[in-house]
Amino acid sequence: MSGRQPPVASSSSETRSSERDVPTLRTIQIEDRLALVVHPQGSFSETPARGTNERSDQLQEQLREMKQQLQQMQQSQQQMQQVDEIRQQTEHSHQQLKQRVEEALQKSPQMDKQKEMIDGILQKMEQQDQQAEQTQLHIEETLQKMQQMDQHQQRINETPQQMEQRQQQIDEILQQTDQQTRHSQKQIDEILQKMDQQTQHSQEQIDEILQHIDRQTQYSRKHIEKILQKMDQQTPHFQGQIDEILQKIQKMEQQAWDFRQQIQSFTEEIWNLVGQMFSSPFHFWGSGKSSSSEMATTTGYRQKKIAEILQLLQ
Repeated sequence: MSGRQPPVASSSSETRSSERDVPTLRTIQIEDRLALVVHPQGSFSETPARGTNERSDQLQEQLREMKQQLQQMQQSQQQMQQVDEIRQQTEHSHQQLKQRVEEALQKSPQMDKQKEMIDGILQKMEQQDQQAEQTQLHIEETLQKMQQMDQHQQRINETPQQMEQRQQQIDEILQQTDQQTRHSQKQIDEILQKMDQQTQHSQEQIDEILQHIDRQTQYSRKHIEKILQKMDQQTPHFQGQIDEILQKIQKMEQQAWDFRQQIQSFTEEIWNLVGQMFSSPFHFWGSGKSSSSEMATTTGYRQKKIAEILQLLQ
């Protein structure tokens, strides 16, 4: 990373030994980035742990990717600024177009529908502008987060070669931005020309639509008159059918009334039969030898039964 050699730690009474003087070495792992090599004579030395260089390469690679992302976000921010400028120019063009349309509408009262259509188009364009502003805010928030990450990663030292590569990338991005700006300006000019052409074409289409609406209005009026004539012709036929239905309803009501009278007469006959049944002396008195108290009891029982039967019949 920075090229600095790791410090050498040794005891006060022992010296460092070379690898050729030591037949075997014993390594003690300390944390993730440091290991102690212990010699048989008792001395020891520091050495980077296994995998430290790989992790350093991974961190450098991650740093490169994050820087590339930051550069892309910066490029996007510049593009959004260009889009904002283009949007302002477009809004100015829209205002001029709107003024022209209003002047034309004041001259011709038949241009109300065209004004509504153009207002709808302008509203859609305003909505697109609002969406672009929201997108720009989102990009700015993302850039702030990326800048914080870049500040955090700046603690890792960079080599001069990487700094030169980064500067070259920045120069390339600036050149691309200039080219895109010129290309965007050409596109805006083409869009404005197309809008002028479409405005003229829309005027012709609106005139054709108004003529077509007039023709359809006349046709619809004639069609409605024909339908009303058919309804007038069919009204007597419907009246005859309604009279037949009313006669059938009256017949059904008469039949229901007759049936009700039959049920009432049948109910009266049942009541008479019940009264005769309970008034028979053979049913309650047996052989006819009963006292006055038994007769009174039997009469009350008979009246009670008649009342129960009448309730059931009702």
